[in-house]
Amino acid sequence: MRSLFYAVLCGILLSIPASAVPPTAFTFQGQLTDPLKKPLTGSYVMFFTLYASETGGSEVAESITKPDVAVENGVFSVSLDFGFNVFNGERRWLEVTVGTDVMTPRAEITNSPYALFAHKAQSVPWSGVTGVPTSFPPSGTAGGDLSGTYPNPTIAANAVGNTKLALNAASLNRVSGGAMTSSGGNIGIGTTTPGFPLTFSD
Repeated sequence: MRSLFYAVLCGILLSIPASAVPPTAFTFQGQLTDPLKKPLTGSYVMFFTLYASETGGSEVAESITKPDVAVENGVFSVSLDFGFNVFNGERRWLEVTVGTDVMTPRAEITNSPYALFAHKAQSVPWSGVTGVPTSFPPSGTAGGDLSGTYPNPTIAANAVGNTKLALNAASLNRVSGGAMTSSGGNIGIGTTTPGFPLTFSD
């Protein structure tokens, strides 16, 4: 029975605009030997199948057939493209069949193919993000100066007073939409230069 040693598993990721569809193919390289560990040379039919587990389980994508893989001194390299949907943040293993011989163990897909998962053309669910605080995103009843519930609480009644506003953060002019101003302790309506405690423009 032939033996397969996995040499390299690397992705082909190009520098492309975020609005473009990124490539989904990656390169798989390995070394094929005979039962005595002698490197083989020739052309072989190979089948590549993706699984969600290291052993057993079911296929997560349609198997890829390479009918004429060139092997030179045991070394071969193929480009595989299972598309976007299979790389969703969960672990994946690649099973290689040469002719009728199933190579073991399966090779785990790592690194570059999963870079597609974080590409701007893809979306990342919370389940695919690690290290997220248990309180994020917030939920439940809002407290303090807020009322209602997360994620859309509102400002509580009478929560914002003078002590909670920065100096001039909410001037009389701004609050009144420009209709009122204050100067030297005087308030003007329709005038920017009030000369009396309450001054009108006319």
